[in-house]
Amino acid sequence: MGQFNWPVELGSRVENYRALVGLGRKLGDRASEKYAEMPRVGQCVLQLYSKMVGTAEGVLLLVDHGLIEQALALHRVLFEGTVNLNHAAATGLDEAMGRYDDWLTLQYIKGHESKDFYRGTARHNAKHEALLLAKKAEIQARYGEKEVRRMLRHGPFVGDIASRAERIGWKQRYEGTFRTVSRNVHVADFVDLPGVVKGWELQAFEGMLRARCALLVNEGQEFLITPTKLLNLDLETGLSREIKEVETKILGFGKETQP
Repeated sequence: MGQFNWPVELGSRVENYRALVGLGRKLGDRASEKYAEMPRVGQCVLQLYSKMVGTAEGVLLLVDHGLIEQALALHRVLFEGTVNLNHAAATGLDEAMGRYDDWLTLQYIKGHESKDFYRGTARHNAKHEALLLAKKAEIQARYGEKEVRRMLRHGPFVGDIASRAERIGWKQRYEGTFRTVSRNVHVADFVDLPGVVKGWELQAFEGMLRARCALLVNEGQEFLITPTKLLNLDLETGLSREIKEVETKILGFGKETQP
C-alpha cells in the first residue's frame, strides 16, 4: 500500500489528532514512572487508557497507508474502550476496576489451566498451582460461578457493550458508530474495496471514504481528550499547557475561517 492522502476538507483535524495521540503517549510514559506508587485502581485505569492511545495511533497509521476498512475495525476497539472507561467512571471506578483486575487474574489462571499447570513437566510448581486455584475460588466466591463464566466469555464489565453505552447516554452513538463499523471486522465484507467498485460508483465510493475518514478523526479526538485531561490533572504530569493548546485547536476547528 502506498501513502494515502487524507481528505483536504478535514483541514488540520488530522494533525490535531496526531498531536493528541502524541501527548497521550507522553502522558503514559510520565505516568508509568509513578506506576508503582499508584493505587491498584489507578494502575488499571492507566492500562485501559494506554490501550486506547495505542489503538488511536494504530488507526492513524492504517489510514496513512490507505487501509480505511482496517482502521474502522480498530476504531470499534477505541469506541468500546471509551464506553468502558466512561461507564466505569459513571458507576464507580473502584468497583469497575476491581472487576477488571479480577478478570486479568482469571485470564492468567485460565492460561495455566489450559496447560494443566504444566503437570508432569519441569515447569510445574505445586505451590503456584495451589495459589492460583485458591485465588480463583476467592473470585468465584465474590461474583458467583455463573458471573465468572460470563466475565471470561464477555469481559470484566457489567452487561454488554450495548447496555453500557445506553447507561452513559450513548445508545444512539452505539447504533450509529459501533454497529456500523462492526461489519468491518469480518473478512467476508469485501464490498468496500476499490477493486470491486464499478466506474459509475466511484464518486459515491470516494464520498464514503471521506465520510469515514471524518468519523475516525472527529470521534477519535473526542474519545481521547477527556481521559487525557483527567489523567493529567490527577497525576500532575506537567503537560497541562500542551494539552490545553491541543484541546483549544480541536474545539476551535472550523472557527478560524469565520470573520
